[in-house]
Amino acid sequence: DDIPNKTIRVGENIAGKVAADLNPILSNNLAEVEGLFGEHGMAMNSIVCVPILYKGRLLGTLAIFDRLEIISGEIQPFDESDVGLITAVASQVALALENSRLFEEARKLSEEKEIRIKGLSLLMEITNIMRSTLDLEEILYIILTSVTMGEGLGFNRACLFLADDAGKYLTGKMAVGPRTAA
Repeated sequence: DDIPNKTIRVGENIAGKVAADLNPILSNNLAEVEGLFGEHGMAMNSIVCVPILYKGRLLGTLAIFDRLEIISGEIQPFDESDVGLITAVASQVALALENSRLFEEARKLSEEKEIRIKGLSLLMEITNIMRSTLDLEEILYIILTSVTMGEGLGFNRACLFLADDAGKYLTGKMAVGPRTAA
């Protein structure tokens, strides 16, 4: 079954119409409704489909099919109380989706902040080391090796070209790192 990978346009089929109108759809006769899942050959009689909204922003839709009577196992028609219940479930889904998005965003920001802190710490170390010498070759070597060393800024190779006095040519001055990418 390829439902998890199915893509539909907003406005198409039941889920797409709910997404377009932001209004729930309840049908107890799917045979009469242009359905979302009919092409998959699933035997379904009824549906409640509701929008998943967070602060008025559409995140998706939630479709529930065929309410079964617990004791008999017989299919029961949906009613407006089912729409309310499923809308409440969709609200919880929206909160979970938004929390997940916010957590991922915070995790990425934390990683970026950690990388920036590492970079700034490394720059401070380079600055402190550079104060120990006035030899240009040694300073350039310190800089290039610092940005390419294991836990440095994560770069594999570095090379430095210096401009001539007229600013018309660049001449390779120094390069560090392995000869191959591996």
